Amino acid sequence: MHMLRTPHTKSISKVVKKFGNKIPISNSQLKGTFTIKNYRSYSHLEEVDIIFEGQIFVHYNRKKDWYSSSVMTDVFPNGGRVSKIKVNRFIRRNIFFDVKTYLKYFDIEIPYYDLIKKIIWK
Repeated sequence: MHMLRTPHTKSISKVVKKFGNKIPISNSQLKGTFTIKNYRSYSHLEEVDIIFEGQIFVHYNRKKDWYSSSVMTDVFPNGGRVSKIKVNRFIRRNIFFDVKTYLKYFDIEIPYYDLIKKIIWK
């Protein structure tokens, strides 16, 4: 698959990056803001990368509470760590509706949550 590099896709990418700053999100699992970092268009699909700044509501260390990105550096007593893959999947699934709704303003359609390719959690 080759990325489309037309004047239209370049202008959409530029506009999405310009106006995609600090979009608030608040639901039962996430609270904070997200920013569209990058947009790519292919012949049959479109992808985005996002930066999420906020907290997630999950079970961690035997209690359910709001946690920030600092849990990614914590070490469990048995030497284990929090799975980055599982955390990114959790954020993808719970932020998908808000990202999809926001991108409709720019006529960008992402039908599946796995088209949010890269997540940076701050």
